[in-house]
Amino acid sequence: MHLLGVVNGSNVALTWTNTYEGGAPTSLVLDVSGVVVATIPLELSDHAAFLNVPGGAWVGTTYRIGLRAQNAAGSSQPATVTFQVPVPCSGPPAVPTGMLAYLVGSTVHVDWTPGPSGAAPTSYVLDVTGTHVGQYATTARTLSALLKTGSYTFSVEARNPCGVSAATPPQTVVVQ
Repeated sequence: MHLLGVVNGSNVALTWTNTYEGGAPTSLVLDVSGVVVATIPLELSDHAAFLNVPGGAWVGTTYRIGLRAQNAAGSSQPATVTFQVPVPCSGPPAVPTGMLAYLVGSTVHVDWTPGPSGAAPTSYVLDVTGTHVGQYATTARTLSALLKTGSYTFSVEARNPCGVSAATPPQTVVVQ
């Protein structure tokens, strides 16, 4: 499991890549230590946001977050991230990795993962050029669409309240 966080003032957003090592997760648990100490059950997802996280008045309070996946076989080792609250903004996200654009029939599928380090993305924009030109905002890490005949070039950039990453290298698919 891979975990990233972004802090904007007293708001915290987390994003992660679920692991299927040891079987598919049936639940997620967030272990928090800092001013607040808690174990928080999460829905099966790949992101979460927390508003108005308690912090120090002048000096940031350090939090350590551990995210564990669980199933009938047990609990994974936690993926961890440490940050301070509040901070003006902890930085823009890194360029998404592993972008793949591919066709199944006339349907294009574009998938990607968050960058390996840096601040967590809170959304993405898929840029399309060629036969169709457009930008599509999403919090998901995949988009699919039925396309008409033509050539389409795709790239993805990650966003958060602190900024925007560079775009992934473009990939082109041709629908015949």
